[in-house]
Order: sequence, then C-alpha cells, then structure tokens
Amino acid sequence: MEGIDVSDGVNREEADKLSRLYLSEFINDCGTSGEIDDKGGFWEVELIEGYAADRMKDKLRIDKETGRMTLRKFPTVIGYGEI
Repeated sequence: MEGIDVSDGVNREEADKLSRLYLSEFINDCGTSGEIDDKGGFWEVELIEGYAADRMKDKLRIDKETGRMTLRKFPTVIGYGEI
C-alpha cells in the first residue's frame, strides 16, 4: 500500500491507513478509523463501521515497531502484506 513503510516503525498516518485497510478486509467495506491513541508501544485505533457509523466496542491495536494488527474476535495480521 502506498505510503506505508513499517521498516522504520508505524507513525500515526500509517496507523490510520493500516486500520482502514484492516477494516475493509475483515469487518466492513463501509467504515473508517476514528480516534487514534498513542499507547506507548502501540497505536489503539477506534473503528467506525457501516452507513450508520457505529463505533465498535473493541479497538484495533497496531504495534508501532512491527505493524502487527490485533482486534478481539478478528484475525491477527502480522504484516499488511497479508491483507
């Protein structure tokens, strides 16, 4: 994906792009990322899905060093190339 290079770590802009990619692949084609919180070693991203813009209860975690993405009850993605 253009503009994402996890070899130098994941910045906020890249976390936003990765979260939107994850959302469209595993949850809902219609949605976006919301608040992105810096939690030290990872980003915690609010996901908003569907036409009604429902906020998901759980938040996506994106490891700042590796780009690994985890969300409860959904697939863990080690690298965005898996999407």
